[in-house]
Amino acid sequence: MANRKPDYKVFVSRNIAKEGEEPNNFYHDVGAAWMVDKDGISISLHALPIDGRLVLFPNKD
Repeated sequence: MANRKPDYKVFVSRNIAKEGEEPNNFYHDVGAAWMVDKDGISISLHALPIDGRLVLFPNKD
């Protein structure tokens, strides 16, 4: 995997809207992910999120 371009970028999604406002998600880049075997995904994080939700987006680079 290290020699291969990641299939996905991994982000942490957090809502940064104040109370009463429309949701406003902020995405912070925390890693990369690769497809493995038939149905698996291997995730490598360079930051450890303490809150929020992990979100994977296809790597467009």
